[in-house]
Amino acid sequence: MNIKLDENVHGDVAAALTAQGHDVATVRDQGLAGRPDADTATRIIGFFAVVLGTANVVGGFVVTDRMLEMFKRKPSEKQEAE
Repeated sequence: MNIKLDENVHGDVAAALTAQGHDVATVRDQGLAGRPDADTATRIIGFFAVVLGTANVVGGFVVTDRMLEMFKRKPSEKQEAE
């Protein structure tokens, strides 16, 4: 499980969770310590917005390509026989 710990959580908690096999990321390790919570939340939400936006664009290209495939002419039987 991935866990993100606030800078106010004691370091022993992160060590204990890591020892139990969890993936622990602390705010301090990511260089976000001392920043207001609103700034941190904005960065996290912005990251997910970029990820979802990218997935949306890629999905749009995939769907468009599949739609265009439906309108391509299939070779007729006469052309296949020759």
